[in-house]
Order: sequence, then C-alpha cells, then structure tokens
Amino acid sequence: MQLRIFLIGTFLLLIFGLQTAVSPTQATPDIANGRILMFVAYNDVWWTEYKVAYEGLRALGYEVDVVSSGTGEAYSYGGGVDGSIQTSFAGFEALFAANFGTAWNASWTAQDRIPLNGRIQDISNLDNYEAIVIPGGKGAVAYQYDGSYADQSPEAAPGTHVSPAADVQTAAEKLNQLINIALQEGKPVGAQCHGAPLVAFARIDGTAGAGFDGLGTSVLAGKYATGYALPDGTV
Repeated sequence: MQLRIFLIGTFLLLIFGLQTAVSPTQATPDIANGRILMFVAYNDVWWTEYKVAYEGLRALGYEVDVVSSGTGEAYSYGGGVDGSIQTSFAGFEALFAANFGTAWNASWTAQDRIPLNGRIQDISNLDNYEAIVIPGGKGAVAYQYDGSYADQSPEAAPGTHVSPAADVQTAAEKLNQLINIALQEGKPVGAQCHGAPLVAFARIDGTAGAGFDGLGTSVLAGKYATGYALPDGTV
C-alpha cells in the first residue's frame, strides 16, 4: 500500500508539474489502508492541489485528517478544478478514474473553504497516521521552518481570517517535528508546489547550529529532488 500513497504524488506531478516527496532510506513493508495527515496553510491554499489530493487519497481507501495552524476552515484560492488543470478537464477526469478507480464527482470541482479536523500543534505523534501530505498554494511558504514568522491572512483580504504569527511558528515547529518522526518511522512525506519548501526547510533532529542559517541540516541534504525550472530562470 505504500506504493499507492506515492501514486498520488506521481499523479499530481503529471497534472501540475511540481512535487517533492521524501522517503526513508530503509525499505518499509506494505501498509494497510489507514489515516493520512494532511497539513494545509490557514489561508491561500490552492484549491485544486488540495481537493485532488484529498479525494484521490479517499478513493484509495484512506481517511484524511486535514489540519492547519488554526481551527474551523482554511481559505482556498485559484478557482475551480476545471479552470486549474493544465490539460483538458476531460483528460483529467479520465486520468483520475484510471489512477484511483473512481469517477471524479462534479461536486468536488468548485472552489470552496476547507473544513479542518484540528490544529497540527495538537498532533503529538504519528501513531495513527500512515503518511504526511502537504498540498501547495502560496500560503504554505509561511510555514517554512526558517525562524521568521508573521501573521497569516488571505492575500486578497489582508487582516481577515488571521492565523497569528505565534500560531504560524508553533505550527511550523510541530510540522518539522512530525516530518522527522515520519522519516524515522519509515512513513512517506509528500509535498506539492508551494508545499515543497516545507520539506526542504525541515531540519534533521539534533543538527541545530548547522545549515545555512544555523537552524539545522535539511532533511533533503545529500539527496536528489526533482522539480522544474521557473520561466524567469531563477531556479
């Protein structure tokens, strides 16, 4: 079943073009269907990246707990799935059905707010989870484990639906801790698009003082990551 978790990463890569996944170095046994911990920003989550991942995992038989730095609902942006896919929508629907064994439901297409199951700060361990998944959207980068945190609110409506800087920081710190636990326990960690820096900035436990900023060595240090160049040539 571990292969099936990574299938969603491959599927999202085909549609959107950027995805980062980190797997443990040791081999791990197949896992039965269980629960997935999905972390989303409190604001500015790209709807399509969240919804396709969420419904794809559920179609594979996983329960998905969606958490953030606050409670209630996370705010999304980007419009409906039908306007975000970089291929034909009919082609997307066919690919979804082929990969996940179920038809795309039209009720999933329109952009909406994202119900949250709770705060990531309140997750103490991964005993009940098989993997961590981090969808993208520009709000995600606020949660990089980089020592710099600010209030998070929607770019389109600053000052509303605020996740205070203190909550953003504790969420980033908890996510960093959980990523370490996942890799130590042989559980997959997958991130997409703007979610990828949250994995790149995750630091290996016990390496404080190392790294370019002294916060520790990235979990990606010494590993390969696959992405694509930005049009302006900066990456």
